[in-house]
Amino acid sequence: MTRTNLKNMDVRMAAKTAGVYLWQIADLWGVSEAYITRALRKELDETSRKRFFDAINEISSNEQA
Repeated sequence: MTRTNLKNMDVRMAAKTAGVYLWQIADLWGVSEAYITRALRKELDETSRKRFFDAINEISSNEQA
């Protein structure tokens, strides 16, 4: 069964497209992967959304370097 009603799909797809795993964001922030997963269960506010996108960009940039 696929879940098409996932919250924060833009954040999830950006991470997937960039080849960034949620555990990598958790590692960057010094939190657990479960924390990241729980945070994405509810719609993020703009500040949190920007923080996720910044983390995705930082991780993908570091992997390409």
